[in-house]
Amino acid sequence: MTEVVAAPDGRQTRELPQVDHWIGGTRVAGTSGRSGPVYNPATGEQTKEVAFASADEVAAKEGEAERPAPPLRSPEPRPVMERSDEPEAVRLTGTVAAGKSAPVDLLLRQTPDGPLLGFVLMVDRKRWQVVLRGQLADDVWDAVGHEGARLFNREVTVEGVAEWVEWTKDGQAMPPYRRVECRVLHTPDWTLPDAPLEAESVPMFGEPVA
Repeated sequence: MTEVVAAPDGRQTRELPQVDHWIGGTRVAGTSGRSGPVYNPATGEQTKEVAFASADEVAAKEGEAERPAPPLRSPEPRPVMERSDEPEAVRLTGTVAAGKSAPVDLLLRQTPDGPLLGFVLMVDRKRWQVVLRGQLADDVWDAVGHEGARLFNREVTVEGVAEWVEWTKDGQAMPPYRRVECRVLHTPDWTLPDAPLEAESVPMFGEPVA
């Protein structure tokens, strides 16, 4: 059964809030002297008074609508990595993610040059490709129980040498990307290799690599 609530007769004992006009992004009080009731549909109680517009107010609103809209704010530019053709020693801390394809898909591969393991390192909003080769790749693979997914979403610190990699797709040159040849990998649980590297194998971080 549906119950219909009749609206009150309009006699109010308290002053109701006024709903004004909105013209040009500004609240404008009605000047026509005419208004209408606004009811709460759940109770039938009058809750507000809405101002009716005069002919001048309607004309002002139409004039505002004909003005051109303000230009959209330009999006914030994406961070741009400075380009240097020289390899560079780096130390990066970020979160491990899996790339969509080799060699950064968190899978160990055997290549003619030896074992290869890689992942994507998210540092702020930048993506760095990180690759581990040889004994380091094997040792890290053993440390995660032969499951690269155990590195996913973990915070790690990578020490290594970064350089720009040129590549093509369907014969077209694509934007180069940065790849880090990892020499040392730190996680909250372990560091590999666990023995100090020879001084000449990893330059001082921040200095160009010859």
